[in-house]
Amino acid sequence: MSSQKRAKHKQSEIVSFSRSYRTALQKGLLDSETPPDPVRLRRLGNRAAKLGIDLLGLARIHESSLTALETASIPAREKRERTRRGTAFFDLVLAPIEESRFIASEANTRFETIIETLTRRTEALDKSNKKLQVEIIRRKDVENSLRTSEATTSLLLKQAQAMQEQMRSLSHRLITAQEDERRRISRELHDIVAQILAAINVQLAVLRSQSSADLADLQEKISVTERLVEQSVEIVHRFAAELRPVVLDDLGLIPALRSY
Repeated sequence: MSSQKRAKHKQSEIVSFSRSYRTALQKGLLDSETPPDPVRLRRLGNRAAKLGIDLLGLARIHESSLTALETASIPAREKRERTRRGTAFFDLVLAPIEESRFIASEANTRFETIIETLTRRTEALDKSNKKLQVEIIRRKDVENSLRTSEATTSLLLKQAQAMQEQMRSLSHRLITAQEDERRRISRELHDIVAQILAAINVQLAVLRSQSSADLADLQEKISVTERLVEQSVEIVHRFAAELRPVVLDDLGLIPALRSY
């Protein structure tokens, strides 16, 4: 149904209500012996309320009905009585409209309260969502920083392990070179000192066998033996100096010679 048809239908309903109202009012004004029926008038008021007739609209219908029902020949006392009965009639019909208006007002107030509460909650939720978004961004930044830090730490650890392995390899090569150098010096020391000691033994044997020889020749051979001893001592000192950084400082001269 179109809006125009709905408006026309509602107007027809209001006209029908006005006729019903006038008929009921006429009966109430003329029948002075019977009091108004509240139930019947309340139903009439509910009908008006459903049609959207407010206080002003009902007052117009009541006034037009009174005007149509006026009789010039009635006495003033009767006229006042009809006015009183008409007012009572109007009040009974108006009651459901006023109740409906009050209920509507209460519902509107409640609705406005609900809307206001929802608005406040929506604003609070919006603020909470914004804070949550900021916290999410902050946590993502922290997670990214932690991941970057972990990657950096892992890289540094790998580099440190590689350097440690390089140092271990270098130390091993250095120790190997030192050991090779010690073995070379040990062999040379052993061979040279052994030769000199052998020569000293030969000279001593010769001295023993020639103890009756002349003194000058004996002194010459002793001098030769002393030179061999001195040469041996010098060689030992030289090799000791070469071994000093590693062996001599730790063991001393005699243990170092014995170790070789």
